[in-house]
Amino acid sequence: MDISFSKISLPDSGTVVFLIGEDLKLSATIVDLDKEIAGAITKSIRSADFKGIPGTFLYVMATSDIGIDSILLAGYGGGKKDSGKDVASAGSVVDVRAITNLGGNLQSYLERVRAKSATIIIENKIGN
Repeated sequence: MDISFSKISLPDSGTVVFLIGEDLKLSATIVDLDKEIAGAITKSIRSADFKGIPGTFLYVMATSDIGIDSILLAGYGGGKKDSGKDVASAGSVVDVRAITNLGGNLQSYLERVRAKSATIIIENKIGN
């Protein structure tokens, strides 16, 4: 398996995956994207009663004018007391098992929704 890290940028097509904690704090990239698609992400979170619990996913259809096919929010856990922690110290922020199990669950979910390609965006700060 090849893993690489690069500057955060949205892809031209495919599915974009963002990690969301139980505090439901949105990263700057998510906030910017949400503005581009008329609040579809925040509306979906509210209407689906998404809580960011580990192993839960919320699928959001994107508008065709931005190129991205869909947006997937993946719950990773955590809570308000953990806001603003670095992902690098995730062991102190969330149950490490939740992060470990995310990979398999994510792959299964992406296969179920027939995603052709996926870009996983993990920002260096989660929370405030």
